[in-house]
Amino acid sequence: MKLLLSAIFLFITACSSTPQVKPLTIAEKIQKDYKYGFFLIQRFEAQLKLKQDIEVSIYLRTLTETLIKLTNNLKNTPFGAIIIKDTQEKWNNYALPGSRIYLSLGLLKQLNYEAELASILSYEIAQLEQKLVLNQIEKLFPETNSTTDDEAKFSALPAQEDSYEKIKQLDFFSPRGIFIFSEEELVNSVETAVSILYQAGFDARGLVSLWKMFLNNPKTSPYEQKTLNKLIEKTRQTLATYTPLLNPKVKSNKFLTFKKRIQNL
Repeated sequence: MKLLLSAIFLFITACSSTPQVKPLTIAEKIQKDYKYGFFLIQRFEAQLKLKQDIEVSIYLRTLTETLIKLTNNLKNTPFGAIIIKDTQEKWNNYALPGSRIYLSLGLLKQLNYEAELASILSYEIAQLEQKLVLNQIEKLFPETNSTTDDEAKFSALPAQEDSYEKIKQLDFFSPRGIFIFSEEELVNSVETAVSILYQAGFDARGLVSLWKMFLNNPKTSPYEQKTLNKLIEKTRQTLATYTPLLNPKVKSNKFLTFKKRIQNL
């Protein structure tokens, strides 16, 4: 009788226990990124004005993929960078899960050093690494909040067949849009950006230069002054933990060509 009761107890316990979520493989994560990102990109790009130059596009893709390879979660994901006409008269940059980073044409025209361009890309990559956009989207899809497991949340996002209607509800540009991150989230992305720049051989002070560029142009800056001051402080604190590079990348010939061509877009 005791054996029977023990067996019943074990059976009930097994049935009532929370099923374990099978970890996603790298290939599965990339596939889900693409599946979900495909709809996001379609919806988002319909609201943008893209600027194209084949030579510039090749250079940006190569640089972006060089930086992406230095991340923990995105290194096997092919990414490209696309130039866009400024949105809302601001130097806004964006990144979407799957394959795209969008760069402000107005901001690109202000750059003098390759480290500044690498800093823009690294900071957008850092936000993807921190899953900031996905976290914002979870607010629209409450079913993803039922678990604290990142992989379970990711797999709970809408699949291809049912996501389009929900994605049409996404707000990209308003104060409640999916690119509106908290000040804490913005500051927390700095460490990852600096790490990427350092590993790639770029002077990460280019990130400080970027923040100052925004400070000096408040009308086109997408950030508040107090946020920029915190970003500068965090960047300098992070830089202090690294040994300065002996021969950082400054201006490659490809960057100089990029700088000339970007003025004509």
